[in-house]
Amino acid sequence: MINLKYYPAGISFFLFISLGSLAAEISITATMPTLGPGMARLEALLSESLGPSLAEVENTFNDLLDKPELTGAFSTASALNGTLPLQGSLVRASEYSFAFGSYGTLYSNTFDADSLNDQFSDMEEDDDFTFGVNLLLVNTSFTLPLDQLISHTTGYLSLAYADLSSEDYYLKNFFVQAALGYPVLKEIRRRKLLVWTPLYGQCGLSFAYSKIGALVDAGTITDNFELDPDGSGPLLPQNVSVQIEPSGDVGLETHMGTLSFSLSSAISLLETFHYYVGAGISFSLGRTDISVESFENITVLGYLSNLIEKDGSVRVSGNVDGSRPEAVLTYFYTGIQLDVSSIFLNIPFSFSPGSAVSTGLSVGISL
Repeated sequence: MINLKYYPAGISFFLFISLGSLAAEISITATMPTLGPGMARLEALLSESLGPSLAEVENTFNDLLDKPELTGAFSTASALNGTLPLQGSLVRASEYSFAFGSYGTLYSNTFDADSLNDQFSDMEEDDDFTFGVNLLLVNTSFTLPLDQLISHTTGYLSLAYADLSSEDYYLKNFFVQAALGYPVLKEIRRRKLLVWTPLYGQCGLSFAYSKIGALVDAGTITDNFELDPDGSGPLLPQNVSVQIEPSGDVGLETHMGTLSFSLSSAISLLETFHYYVGAGISFSLGRTDISVESFENITVLGYLSNLIEKDGSVRVSGNVDGSRPEAVLTYFYTGIQLDVSSIFLNIPFSFSPGSAVSTGLSVGISL
């Protein structure tokens, strides 16, 4: 629904848009083109004729922002990615350490490269499909033995922050996680040759914020119509064309809280090579919303183009509520760690059957 208010002086329209079933706070403000002195009638006719073009702008952004499957996938990817920094930390249980790493998760209804390529290459504004990613580009992790408080217990802390941008893309994120680990079954040791941790339990609580966005071009809207400058007078109606090229900064903004529990087992050889495997379950609460910010000129072509003193414009801004993640997720993981003196390299790999894969890399020092 578009409500119009017409102001003869300045000739402006203020459009407040209700996007059907969307929980939306999207507003479109359109400022009409201005003509020279004495052309108030033509300005009014032009403003009335622009209605269909502005309605098409509304429909374009309606289709662009209504993405329940996409936003749900980004939410779930964030929830799963938040479990990754903790997964390889049992190898460093009961010792102080810190590490720097990067982690990423892909959540999709298919992992077939051809299918994904077809989805993206043929994507239209109203297309919606299950595909989400989440990245922790710069993550710092710490392990802290807590034996003085609870015997054999280790504390874990992870922090991540990034703020990157280019001309067409940007990424912002913040992540914090606190966790505890405890050996459910006592480790079995054969001197330095072999150490086996039969069962190790971990519980972690995390909060994540991320916003990923890009400049999206939604194509060109062209409308052709006739204007009769003197009504029933002798002058003939004139052809007028109007162009609007809606494009804007479209962002996916995620807020996510996750509680995770996992059980794992690890084998260490010669205190150098470590292999671990485990399974976990996470409970998540949050949502991914879509935001848009756009400002485009209204370009008048044809008969009136030489009479325009100032181009009109269309501004679109606001947020549309997206979807929540899967509330309960199960995942399985494995990984390796290599130690050279006190320096280690850890590579985890995690998957949720049929829907998500996660991996990362961290380098650190054991103290």
